[in-house]
Amino acid sequence: MDRNLRSVRCGTLILVLGGLLFSSAVIVPSARADGMKLDSREYKLMLKPASFPGTDPEAAIKRFTTQQLVPAIRTMWNASAADELLEKGLKPDEKRMVTFKDTSGCELYHNGFAWRERADVKPDGSRSSKAEVTLKFRSPDAFLAGGMSLDAGPRAEGVKSKLEEDLSPLAVRTGPDKGVIANPHSVRSQFSRSTTQETDRSPTDLAAIAALYPTFQQEWSKLTQNISMATALASKSEIFERVYESSKLKIAKDIKGEFALTLWY
Repeated sequence: MDRNLRSVRCGTLILVLGGLLFSSAVIVPSARADGMKLDSREYKLMLKPASFPGTDPEAAIKRFTTQQLVPAIRTMWNASAADELLEKGLKPDEKRMVTFKDTSGCELYHNGFAWRERADVKPDGSRSSKAEVTLKFRSPDAFLAGGMSLDAGPRAEGVKSKLEEDLSPLAVRTGPDKGVIANPHSVRSQFSRSTTQETDRSPTDLAAIAALYPTFQQEWSKLTQNISMATALASKSEIFERVYESSKLKIAKDIKGEFALTLWY
């Protein structure tokens, strides 16, 4: 796994500096407030990269699942979900190249936005000509994120839009690139509105993002007046991503959870 992600200046990779992200997306009954609907929650944890060597990631994932994840589910939720995970494990899912882009001054990041491109890697190792692109806006304010309009164009393909809550351990910064988990333990909550579509166009400036997302320029102008839409974009990182997922486990009445373990190289 790549441990040089600290060279990224915009901070979009803050959750995966070690090269590994673990999350569980929990399907919950619809939560509404003033017409807003929360589509999903994800609980995200960092794991130690040294525990998942690139030489044999499947063995490391199986060890993590059986020795840590299954006992935790059995203790915290129920034996049925734990037994299902023990039997089925975490199966390989996506294999793709992930690219994050921003301006040279990281204006997207500093205004709450993120731009991501994901391209599937074919069995022969080549990259798909079409990419899944995502424009995301994050805020600790659910109403600000929920009210953000990130509509795709009328001819867009494979459009998916959601309002999501991400929960992760609260960390205390102790120095550059250093941090410790808060004591007593707590979590931080971040809300995001994201819209994903498929395209063969990789934007080179902010105007190209606006061409794919017609409401972006209007929303952008509410946050900043000083940045031209002609401002160029540059790749801030390119990562090979492997995702391993569980089946949907019934962890409580009317609640199902899905576990995903992501390796970034």
